[in-house]
Amino acid sequence: SLVRSGVLKNYDFSFLGDPRAGFISVFVLITLFVGTFTGGALLTKRFLSFVYYQSAVTKAGSGDINGAEEQIQNSLRLANKDLYYRAGAEIKIAQANALLSSPEAKSSQAQFSAIAQDINTRALGAVQADPTNYLNHLSLARAYASLFPILSDTERVKAHDLAVQSYAAAQKLNPASPAIALE
Repeated sequence: SLVRSGVLKNYDFSFLGDPRAGFISVFVLITLFVGTFTGGALLTKRFLSFVYYQSAVTKAGSGDINGAEEQIQNSLRLANKDLYYRAGAEIKIAQANALLSSPEAKSSQAQFSAIAQDINTRALGAVQADPTNYLNHLSLARAYASLFPILSDTERVKAHDLAVQSYAAAQKLNPASPAIALE
């Protein structure tokens, strides 16, 4: 072997000989293990939330609104990102539109009220998650606008004012975007 022939030197180190070295090395190893485990768990959580988000977008695109809602809820449970809140608000708007166009629209006022509350909660969640993203303010404005058909006149005026404020906030954050003026 290379050690016997003298090409490489053999170094002997014992943790038993010096208790301080043993304590420090065990402490460093435990810290590395805990850090690696925690980092891996956080990365896995983020990855899974994105997988659920992608699944929600795919299901919403294929018309499976209830499946999309289930997947976006899983995504939001794992990570509170503005992207997920925006997608969740859009899915809830699609649910509301489907409910309004169904034959039992008149008898499902309570269900529509719950959906309307979720639309508002998710759009506000997007703005709270990242108030500097103009897309979040656009999502909030769309949420208010989607509720116009079922609101009373006084509520409609208030929702209109809130939508205009959200559009103004989006315009302030991204003044060069023509999409804001087109909405």
